[in-house]
Amino acid sequence: MSLAQTPLVNVVTPVYNGARYLASCIESVLGQAYQNWEYIIVDNCSTDDSLEIAQSYARREPRIRVHSNQEHLGAVANWNYSVSQISSQSQLCKVLHADDWLFPECLQRMVEAAQAHPSAAIVSSYVLLEKNFSDRPTPERSVLNAEFPYSTQLQPGRELGRSYLLGDVYLTFAPSTILIRCDSIRRRDRLYDDSTGIYAALDRQVALELLENGDFAFVHQVLVGAREHVASLTSKINQHSLRYPETLRLLRRFGHIYLSDAEYDLRWKHAISVYSSFLGRSVFARRKKGFWSFHREQLREFGSPIRFFALPTHAAREVWRILTGPLILRPALDPRAASPPPDRSPRSSRLDPVHRPSPAKDES
Repeated sequence: MSLAQTPLVNVVTPVYNGARYLASCIESVLGQAYQNWEYIIVDNCSTDDSLEIAQSYARREPRIRVHSNQEHLGAVANWNYSVSQISSQSQLCKVLHADDWLFPECLQRMVEAAQAHPSAAIVSSYVLLEKNFSDRPTPERSVLNAEFPYSTQLQPGRELGRSYLLGDVYLTFAPSTILIRCDSIRRRDRLYDDSTGIYAALDRQVALELLENGDFAFVHQVLVGAREHVASLTSKINQHSLRYPETLRLLRRFGHIYLSDAEYDLRWKHAISVYSSFLGRSVFARRKKGFWSFHREQLREFGSPIRFFALPTHAAREVWRILTGPLILRPALDPRAASPPPDRSPRSSRLDPVHRPSPAKDES
């Protein structure tokens, strides 16, 4: 098949102070086996060498376009602006954050899946996650999406959305990990809508919106690499424990679309219970006043205000659960364990996968 017969893919990288990994990110696009792409890099007033790095590549490769914002935008605003720059001729869009990378066959295999399954609104794959929150030379590595059924190449969107909200499937929808159709972007005022009050889980919100009327194609191959590090927005978000209130917001936003009334009620009660257990563990973490004020407001929004007289009960239940459970759970008594670990991996929270925090990145 000639280049003219293949669909144009727009790769989009919003970047803010991403110089550390940006060259590696760009090189991964240049190294793609699939050649019909255009690469858009939007620098959000970086104070490091990000813009210079991007421009140096653009001078050598005409398929790279670099835009420099005149004023600094918020993270979500910059993501939306970056995606709005896609070509009118492009059919598929691959967001790639500046600290992530693509394996050489990524675009080729994902485009093939999109062409083989015209009903697919999203194409995904296995993802290699590298976590490094210290100066260790070797990061911790794991593979995301590994539990997606190997026999499945296409899953109906409504079916997947239901399974996800019920906690039966473990997937990441981080922007760098999926390919989406440009028509889906053009039909929306903005791809990432933070007016819903959802921020850390914006990627999951977008996926669940797209899956209402589209299907999910999957390539059983590691095609994307993602990094999570001390400077990433993911780690900053996890420090604030947004996973708990944002799980409730996702359920409130999508529960009645994908779930029956009975399923919704059960998941809502479960989410409130898990949130309460987290607050019980937080008693041991000597949280500051701002932490309790934040979560008081969150739960008040959902009609489940914190009852401080009940916190000792939740704390006691957590102690009992830990002491009577497997030994591996006992380190949770350490105050540092009161916050869930940065989590883009299916290895944690298996009993409560719907609460997995979003892998938002550090671009803003």
